Amino acid sequence: MLVTNLNGDVKGKVAVMVDDMIDTAGTIAKGADLLHREGEGAWKFMHTTRMLFSVDMFYGSPLAIDRLSSGLFQEVITTNTIPVSEKNYLPPLTVLLVANLLGESIWRVHDDYPVSIVLHLYDFF
Repeated sequence: MLVTNLNGDVKGKVAVMVDDMIDTAGTIAKGADLLHREGEGAWKFMHTTRMLFSVDMFYGSPLAIDRLSSGLFQEVITTNTIPVSEKNYLPPLTVLLVANLLGESIWRVHDDYPVSIVLHLYDFF
């Protein structure tokens, strides 16, 4: 994917990039590079489903590890919905545990309670 432009002013702001999976980290590295060129601030990346890596999720894609630990990101946030080997816990990586969140959500759906409150029960950040 070619990242060519940015909508909005990011100078002095915290930019949060969101994606659904990291494979080689090429797209997010290009996006972070653009953010660095456009302004000064903190760059965080969060993704929602599948963490490193299509090559080998337990040993990691060397290219993705290099890109994510290159200093482009202040923090990379993921979940443990798919296990991430501790050897891949590179310095900017934060892994959020989701077992309690999923269990509580399933219980609430089963017993016909509202699920939206679950997001307020856990301090993610």
